Amino acid sequence: GLGDKVYIANKVIQNIYIKSLEINSNTATSLKKLQFANVVSSSNKIIPFRITANNLLKNHFLVIGATNSGKSTSALSILEQLHKSKVKFVLIDPTGEYRNSFKEYEIQDKKDETKDVKKLVLGVNTHIETGELSNEEWRMIFNLNTETQISELLSAIHDLKYQASLGHQDDIVRKNGERIDDVDRIEMASVPEKQDFNINNIKKQILADEVEASSKSYENLYKFSKFKKNNYEWLIKQVDFVLSKTKLAQFFSPDSSSCSLIKELEKTALDESQDNLYINASKIGISDDSGKMILDLISRKLLQIRIEEAEKNGNMSFQPIILFIDEVHRYAMEKDEDGNYLSQLINLAREGRKYGIFLFLTTQSPKDVPKIILNQVGTLLIHRLVGQEEIAAISNFLEKDSFNLISKLGTGEALLSSVNLMRDVPLKINQSKLTQLNDTPIIGENMKY
Repeated sequence: GLGDKVYIANKVIQNIYIKSLEINSNTATSLKKLQFANVVSSSNKIIPFRITANNLLKNHFLVIGATNSGKSTSALSILEQLHKSKVKFVLIDPTGEYRNSFKEYEIQDKKDETKDVKKLVLGVNTHIETGELSNEEWRMIFNLNTETQISELLSAIHDLKYQASLGHQDDIVRKNGERIDDVDRIEMASVPEKQDFNINNIKKQILADEVEASSKSYENLYKFSKFKKNNYEWLIKQVDFVLSKTKLAQFFSPDSSSCSLIKELEKTALDESQDNLYINASKIGISDDSGKMILDLISRKLLQIRIEEAEKNGNMSFQPIILFIDEVHRYAMEKDEDGNYLSQLINLAREGRKYGIFLFLTTQSPKDVPKIILNQVGTLLIHRLVGQEEIAAISNFLEKDSFNLISKLGTGEALLSSVNLMRDVPLKINQSKLTQLNDTPIIGENMKY
């Protein structure tokens, strides 16, 4: 009853109380603790709050809060503590606001232990092989929404993979005026699943597919089809728009100085000495479609790499990795025609923990996070929420006394609720010393009259 009834407590009692909050405290005492906040008290005294990274993150962790509630500040403060504690993480940054938060490791700064984050800028210094993407990820990139569009895109990709498998990386499969039997044999041919191809030829291949069987059956030839041209017009414009208005072409077309995203993920997932990864996806497009693809790809690959390693060596002992995703609601809401969520992040939320992969997510509204993911989360850091639907979405996580507190929290204040804590804890988050490019401009500041 100390947390409910105490009126006066000295530092000794305060420390006993804070330590008693963590479940599995015997294990927790042997681990280094994170200190990113103070407990809110009526006396306004500073009471440091400490918790192990294991108890904070082992059941997946979600930071929630409305705009300007301090959500991003909390996330960065915790990332800073994880970094100092040498907890391995992969940070996906769709907007670039964390690009100056961490210093990249340099040989001459080997003694500086804070410089162990490798910065990958997709489309600038980092590429991905075209053969690594799944059919679903290709659909996400071009934001296709009909079966016809998806089918034609995948058919064009198949043809380009076929040509590339023969060593004709820059060639397309020409069909107008070609024998039907010859073309059909190519379309039925199997190609290596991870065969790379030239992404810049997708538009050319779709244009080459605007054919149909000649009306003169004896010719046994494909001829240009105006009907197919009209049907493929939207798809061609969409492909052209996405490739011309973003840096996706550079992302799939490496130069000699570019590193492979997949190989860097493999190093991080399998090598305990490998640096943390910061992945800046802001350069390959401003739409959420590229962000969905990157999130889906990284989630799928991290889990796949560790599953394959476990099957190969029969060893499930992995160094933990924290996958940090900011504003996850923007990228995890993809559904199929039956209303089922498609994101590989769901598979990671369900299966990742046994392979040592733990999620650290942020969102403005918990009701926009798929329930499948929300139900896998064991710890929430809740900033100010005022909407009844938002509060209702997390009602199962909260004690009765916590409901009224959520709508009254000030900037930088939050409520920590966890299956690894005895009770909900009101906190005041410490300001991180790291740089974050997300300041809201002040109206009226520096105005000239």
